[in-house]
Amino acid sequence: MPEMDGAQLCSALRAHSDWAAIPFVLMSTAGERGVIRRMLERGACGYIEKPFNVEQLVIMAEKLLSDHFQLLLKEKERLDTERSLMIASITSLVQALEARDVYTRGHSEMVADLSVAMATEMGFSDEELQTMRMAARLHDLGKIGVRDDVLFKPDRLTEAEFSLIQRHPVIGAEILGPIPSLAPIIPGVLYHHERMGGQGYPEGLKGGRIPLPARIIAVADTYDSITSERPYQARTGKDKALQIIEDLGGVQLCPDCVAAFMRCIT
Repeated sequence: MPEMDGAQLCSALRAHSDWAAIPFVLMSTAGERGVIRRMLERGACGYIEKPFNVEQLVIMAEKLLSDHFQLLLKEKERLDTERSLMIASITSLVQALEARDVYTRGHSEMVADLSVAMATEMGFSDEELQTMRMAARLHDLGKIGVRDDVLFKPDRLTEAEFSLIQRHPVIGAEILGPIPSLAPIIPGVLYHHERMGGQGYPEGLKGGRIPLPARIIAVADTYDSITSERPYQARTGKDKALQIIEDLGGVQLCPDCVAAFMRCIT
């Protein structure tokens, strides 16, 4: 070949991230054993001798694809395990944070259960439900970055203190950002305090511009917050809480998500 020989081509493909995992097969004559050896050393997965027949080629392809599939499967299992451990570690941090305050203990798990119930009602796939649960469990992750004297203040927050609390969705997204496999979780974490009328934070998004997972979490988060005892707020009974959620539909909360919530909770 005028531009490069087979060995150079193999090395070039192996150096490219998009092609590095593709099995590379050498075709050569029986007399080129040295070439074959060098090609195998450079990453070729196998070779066939010229002249070859179709059956030989098919057998080689089937074996390589089978071996390649097994490698990919093992790699996926490894990545899934690492991802699960990572999520478990982050979730433990959130639970530890909530456990320090009797008023928020178990909040994220309750929000996750409600969010998954709503998402199921709205026809989410199994994979989407898994992402939904993870996003809901980690929606308050960013509170790790809020000062304790603000986070656990028993009285109502000042305007300056509330501005610090408003940073927690951004902090949560920043924590998750460097982890590529957790990218699908970020919209729910970052935008769960946005409001349908645009009065939410951190970006003041309106209506359908707010990602659906975030709209779902917002309903679950609001319900659990108003039905829980807080230092500055008495627990709201279920019937009154449901009326509040219904009244907020279309104004503060997504009406479709509210409808799904009502079907789940009543």
